[in-house]
Amino acid sequence: MTSTDEQEAHRAEYERLQLSLKNHPGKKADQLMADVQRTFRPWYQRSVELRALLHHGETDENMQNELMRNIPPLDAREQYVGALDSTLSAYLAAMGTVIDVARRVAKTLGNPFEESYNKQSMLVRAIEGVTVLRDLRNYMLHYRSAPWHFSGRITPDTQTTEVGLDSDGLVEWKGWNAGSRAYLKSRNSVRLISIVDPYEAGMVALFDWFNIEFYRVVQPDLDAANDLVRQLNLHLTGGATDGKDWPERMAHIQENLRRSNAGLPQLNYEIGLPFPNDA
Repeated sequence: MTSTDEQEAHRAEYERLQLSLKNHPGKKADQLMADVQRTFRPWYQRSVELRALLHHGETDENMQNELMRNIPPLDAREQYVGALDSTLSAYLAAMGTVIDVARRVAKTLGNPFEESYNKQSMLVRAIEGVTVLRDLRNYMLHYRSAPWHFSGRITPDTQTTEVGLDSDGLVEWKGWNAGSRAYLKSRNSVRLISIVDPYEAGMVALFDWFNIEFYRVVQPDLDAANDLVRQLNLHLTGGATDGKDWPERMAHIQENLRRSNAGLPQLNYEIGLPFPNDA
């Protein structure tokens, strides 16, 4: 076989391995989980931020005083409302995304995974007030901005404040479902942290379950895809490595670069000694 023939055979095998990996179920499963993780993490970050902001308004004495103020200057109150608006908008957008992506991935995997996921997600949807939270983005998109409502109570010993949404302002919108409308009519305001807090805990539990069950279902495909990756690495390196020692090899390259800059001989990775021509 000529050198050209060997090159063509090498390229053909490389392309075969690449195509096999591209179309492999394990590769597709890996991308599905990446989609879930890359939407869940941003939502969780937004949830932590929103929860902290709500807690700050209800527990920080200076902020409590500012929220109860009804005469100028109202700068601190307005800044807090601005922070609530931006954080809530980001939270709701991320929330809708992670729900839609998880549902898509579950549907792609099919039954029995999809049926089990639907049952698990029902536990989260059963949290009181969650339907209002899920439809709040549509309210803000199609009707008006969040109608923030701050209420407080002062006793000789304590001062309490609640950060919520005005129920009368919310219920004006015609887009609520029957359950959400009944929830809104049952109270003067919706104290957001009373929903956000248990919802976050429920979603974390749901996605812990999702992660475990997903890998239980697709692990054989992932193992097979990883085997293809190892074959590809061996092919590209002439059999030198399947990629398991990648960090060590990268560290070795960096060390040889340092040695080269210092005028020292290069080291052979396999035996740790200088190459004969460099010794």
